[in-house]
Amino acid sequence: MKNKIENALSKLVGKNMVASGYAGLQWFLFGEKKVVIAHDGKKKENAEYSLNVSTSWRIRGANGVVTGSQDYFHPPGDINEDFDYDSFNPVEEENRTEAALKGLFNTGEMHTINRISGDECGSLFISFESGYVLEVIPMDSVDQEHWRFFAYESSEAHFVITGTGVEE
Repeated sequence: MKNKIENALSKLVGKNMVASGYAGLQWFLFGEKKVVIAHDGKKKENAEYSLNVSTSWRIRGANGVVTGSQDYFHPPGDINEDFDYDSFNPVEEENRTEAALKGLFNTGEMHTINRISGDECGSLFISFESGYVLEVIPMDSVDQEHWRFFAYESSEAHFVITGTGVEE
């Protein structure tokens, strides 16, 4: 599985990560930005490639974890023991993930990819010239999608990792 992951995503080396967001799963966009017409007929910004992640992920830097999948459920800033998490809605309010990614994209520090690696468990490691690493780490063996990589405007098959391996 390691070799299949590295071969499928090798086209990202030398490209930039240009955007990220959340829509029921975390997505990351790579390559040249472009405007496309969405299924609802509205224009939206997109890029050459997308990585859709529905498993655990994190971005780490020289000083440890910068942000990760669980930060979505916390407000930005320091953790406050008195915070009312029952009233916090990460869809409508900024969360720690959004704040951290906004900071990374605004500084332009982590953009250019210099290495792709994977492992036999379906993990993916995207290394950036700046030293940051996006790590996607499947955490179960259930036969469901963990992550998906695909090129927009391409008839090429999507590359999908599930809890049981590469979906073919």
